[in-house]
Amino acid sequence: MTNIASKLKWAMGMLALAVCIHAIPTFAASNGIYTATATSHYKHPITGVIEDSGGEGSYVLGQSMTDSALNRAALVEVDPQGNTFVTVRLNLMDNIQNPQFQVDGSRNGNFSAVSATVMQEDFTNNTTDFRMQVPSENAILRCNMYVIPMG
Repeated sequence: MTNIASKLKWAMGMLALAVCIHAIPTFAASNGIYTATATSHYKHPITGVIEDSGGEGSYVLGQSMTDSALNRAALVEVDPQGNTFVTVRLNLMDNIQNPQFQVDGSRNGNFSAVSATVMQEDFTNNTTDFRMQVPSENAILRCNMYVIPMG
């Protein structure tokens, strides 16, 4: 195995990725269901901080992995009481273990754990939909996950 392939295999197995997800900023949403574009970030989209142990040296690999793991279509729901829920789809679930979500409602890099409910699993396409309550449609979500070693 070449040195590069060896490093790639190690990185894929050892990274606990932080996937930052956020909808395109909008004005306060009214009661209803909306679609949004989920954008993956290896770095926090506002602060630029990389929290993964791979750091700046793993940026290209980390960004590629977050792009592959996150489906770009998201669902935003606002109920009659003004509560906001976001549903995101993670791809590559056959290579991901234990995804955990946090939310940064102030968009300043301070995350709090949020409970996510599995809404749907598609074993054929290796995807899972996760729904969670967020402070607003402009909150930033982070997903930490373990990536199973490949190869």
